[in-house]
Amino acid sequence: MFEGIGTLVLFSISMFVGSYLAGLVPLAFKLNETGIRFISIFGAGLLIGTALSVIIPEGIEALYEEKEESMGLKNKLPVDKLTVDMIESVKRVFPDAKKITKREVFHQEIDMNENRMCPEHEHKHKTHAIGLSLVIGFVFMLLVDQVTHIASKMTASTGRQKITATVGLVIHAAADGIALGSASSLNKNGIQFIVFFAIMLHKAPAAFSLVSFLLMSNLEKFKIKKHLLIFSLAAPVTALLTFEFLAVFGSENLDSSDTTGILMLFSAGTFLYVATVHVLPELQSTAKGNGELVIISSSSPGHAHSDSGPKYSGKELIVLITGAILPSLLSSGHSH
Repeated sequence: MFEGIGTLVLFSISMFVGSYLAGLVPLAFKLNETGIRFISIFGAGLLIGTALSVIIPEGIEALYEEKEESMGLKNKLPVDKLTVDMIESVKRVFPDAKKITKREVFHQEIDMNENRMCPEHEHKHKTHAIGLSLVIGFVFMLLVDQVTHIASKMTASTGRQKITATVGLVIHAAADGIALGSASSLNKNGIQFIVFFAIMLHKAPAAFSLVSFLLMSNLEKFKIKKHLLIFSLAAPVTALLTFEFLAVFGSENLDSSDTTGILMLFSAGTFLYVATVHVLPELQSTAKGNGELVIISSSSPGHAHSDSGPKYSGKELIVLITGAILPSLLSSGHSH
């Protein structure tokens, strides 16, 4: 597992530097909002494509990987030879033990039948874990947004709404870190890169938008940089902690691949929520160019859902679809 730590450290440093620099842009000069919009649309497509075509399949494979290996070992056991040796040993000690040997053979057959049934039960259990992990990831982000939204309303009169917005974005970033950390534990550099690329393309606009929102809130620049620093550190630190957790857990528990698979599927649920509930609806509501920036948090100003349907131009649709398909194309050369 430690083979992927070098790549993870490199990606973590890149995430921190990239997010922080993207957040500094509004402090230096005004960026073209059309460019930000296209980056956000492409990033949303990447999140959807990465969740559906990369993270979910890899999470399922991690869940079943250990089971297949253990089944292979069980099938290689010389059960018949063990049974014969046992019968011969009993015969040497008890020459007239015909009934006992038959009984032993009978119980051996029962044990073999039970062993055949256990994998079926385990298969059903793992199938339920797939859906449950996805739902928990989705619901987790829903609860985070609801709590953030309520806290934002409660703190609006006290001027602490900007802190609430930062906290919400930090939790979102931490969920991204879980995705990268669990992907890194698979020791598959291609998967690591796809997840990292998807995270970066939606973290950069989020950092830009966070700082823009804090500027509109008339927060001092040195305090804005503190908020940005915390946001930029959230994903890298969580990624490293997740990787370390899986490494330690794996050394003490044989079901480490189950934990990795569950975390991957949990992350897929968070990716789907961020892309489908926040990014795309926000982009639809700002399609007419009203100047609102996309902040991936329900506490952000101007958070509204359009009732008149999608408002993407032809170019934007192409960018969105390209982003959704790209992860599948990048992972097509990856052998399972």
